[in-house]
Amino acid sequence: MGTQHEPIAAGFGPAARADVDAVAPSILYVEDNPGDVFLLRTAFLEFGQTAALMVAPDGDVALQRLEEYASGAAKAPDLVLMDLNLPCVGGFELLQHVRTDCRLSLPVVVLTSSREEVDRDRCHALGCAAFLEKPSGYDGYR
Repeated sequence: MGTQHEPIAAGFGPAARADVDAVAPSILYVEDNPGDVFLLRTAFLEFGQTAALMVAPDGDVALQRLEEYASGAAKAPDLVLMDLNLPCVGGFELLQHVRTDCRLSLPVVVLTSSREEVDRDRCHALGCAAFLEKPSGYDGYR
């Protein structure tokens, strides 16, 4: 499963994709659970949200994408939405990388199943814009 870049919009095709990419915000979603990716995409569609969603399935892929953004090889997203519990490179390390690389100035929202106050505090100390608890099912996105 590699990095995916798909606009989220109902009824889009190749021609509409260019339109969505031109006007829609872009999100790098760092999430290893395909079910959670599906839930987010479904919620966006249901609520009429359009966004270019790029999925990094683990911390290593996310670091590669971040390096591409930092070097100017790829356009940086408007937002990084990430889980904490990631394979390869963990969420805390990834968040720290975003905050310590002076070439990156990206808002990071942590969307995680962790309910631990210590995780919330650590993420805020590392500079996340928000710490959100991941819904346990689709109804939680409503």
